[in-house]
Amino acid sequence: MLFQVKAVFCQSKPAPSFLPWVGFWQVPSNSSVIFEQWDLTSRNLLIGKGFEIRNADTVVLEKMRIFKKGKFFYYEARVINQNQGKPVLFKMTECDNRVYRFENPQHDFPQMIQYTFDSPETFEVLLSNNPSISERKEIKLVLQKR
Repeated sequence: MLFQVKAVFCQSKPAPSFLPWVGFWQVPSNSSVIFEQWDLTSRNLLIGKGFEIRNADTVVLEKMRIFKKGKFFYYEARVINQNQGKPVLFKMTECDNRVYRFENPQHDFPQMIQYTFDSPETFEVLLSNNPSISERKEIKLVLQKR
């Protein structure tokens, strides 16, 4: 019930600004460098892709979209070699132009994707399962604008 109330509240506000997302972002790691690239194609459509550079090869990890359907915004993730190539949708449940949260309680992992913009040059991505599950699982990445 709380999920529905938060989602409706988020959607009743003015449309969120996706301008902070636009650009080329990276998180360095030991063996490779992970990137996200986002392009705003219209006020209600943001297209992204996640990829990494391995030994001078570009490897696409996932394709993403944020779009408005009806009254709601959704984050669509299409992870390469997962879910038989089908997209997974996450409904926007929080949007204050600093924190953007998307949830899908029926998905195995993640059930929540949250982007937090700490500055115009940095954001954090948090992927997590349902907090009521006893074995909490989460992945955090900090990306910097290039």
